[in-house]
Amino acid sequence: KIIGNLFKHQITHLFVDVGDIDQYGSLISDQEITQFINSVKRYEQESSYNFILLPYTEIIVGQYSLTSEFRSNLIKNYRNLINLGFNGAFLDIEKIPFDQREIYISFIEKLKQNLPKNSIIAVYAGGLNNNKDNEWEWDKNLYEEVSKKADLIIVPAYDTEIKDAKLYLVHISDQINQIMKINPYLKAKFIL
Repeated sequence: KIIGNLFKHQITHLFVDVGDIDQYGSLISDQEITQFINSVKRYEQESSYNFILLPYTEIIVGQYSLTSEFRSNLIKNYRNLINLGFNGAFLDIEKIPFDQREIYISFIEKLKQNLPKNSIIAVYAGGLNNNKDNEWEWDKNLYEEVSKKADLIIVPAYDTEIKDAKLYLVHISDQINQIMKINPYLKAKFIL
């Protein structure tokens, strides 16, 4: 029934939480993932509707370290998930330290090179802000660099700590306006 409601509302992209990973970048369990994929496949066959399925797990740098081993294991996980039926990868790596941003950008590139050719690479971004003191947010340069490599960039519109509705709308409008100024010829599409 839930999948039918997604179809009814013409939802195309499903971002699927595939669970926790260990400190080495490996999924802890994939049993529920297989059940979920099978139910989506059955629904797609019955309805002739195809969802775009992108797996993610929340990676908070500080709890995890973007070591070479961690990145390699994460790539293996995404390849295995694609073999199960996912259409690519959704990187939800948050609070990217300034000194690891080049590693992050090269990781997206390596991920793209190591997944099947038509795989979609989506990334979760920080809010657009040129404040050089906040590692949770991204500046225009990071947005541009990532948008050269990723297919989708998911821009947050929550956890702003703005209590006033009008100020919140001004903030979101400003975010959209700044994103619209990012080079329109770059690869990525943005989802707010």
